[in-house]
Amino acid sequence: MRSYFLIPLLLCTALITCGCMGTAPAAPDTAATATPTPTPTDTAAPLPTPDGKVTTLGGAGNATRVVALDAGLYVFTMQHDGTGPFSVEIESEEVYGTLAHATGAYDGKQAFGLPASGEYEFTVVADGNWTIAVDRPQAINGIPPQTFTGTGDGATPLFQIPAGNASFAMTVQSPAECAVWLYNSTGWLVFDPTDTYVEPLHWHRGPYNGTATVRIADADNYLLNVMAEGAWTITVTV
Repeated sequence: MRSYFLIPLLLCTALITCGCMGTAPAAPDTAATATPTPTPTDTAAPLPTPDGKVTTLGGAGNATRVVALDAGLYVFTMQHDGTGPFSVEIESEEVYGTLAHATGAYDGKQAFGLPASGEYEFTVVADGNWTIAVDRPQAINGIPPQTFTGTGDGATPLFQIPAGNASFAMTVQSPAECAVWLYNSTGWLVFDPTDTYVEPLHWHRGPYNGTATVRIADADNYLLNVMAEGAWTITVTV
């Protein structure tokens, strides 16, 4: 059986090997912002706002931390003020992935789904001070059309998408590789009809400006996870 949690991490590792995350810009504005246009329709109910419980890890230089986490979808917000290599890896008996891979100052976030409750090990390579905030994603009460913008690695809030075809118009000003992945509310990724590629943009080298149509099998709350070094805009319509 194909693991929806492992495949994006293998893709992420491949991107990093190719230099995907490269040298991150110093302290970019990574907060994704949305321009919602709520419309009454038969769709997934909005999720409740998280209870505000945030686990924050921190240190200086290389370190390893072990944290007990429940299964599901998380957003990891990471910061680093050093000048050398910076990377954050997460690992358990069931899953492994790279959450950040950059050089120099870094301020970004990545969404990631955990397949099971248990202990997860974070391995940090850094030459400066760093923090990792572990949180559940926020949710907005709206359906497409939605426009999200940000700079650098980022993750949007959860928003509702009804079943059927959804269009993702993406502009990414990334000098290196970039990717955009769609997660559902429980942390599973959306794949193309052949179950080969993560939708809507599994990988692209250099700046990207295009539109992808994605088949949404189930009405649910979804979020977009973006890996990029520059500014990006994503507009979702149905």
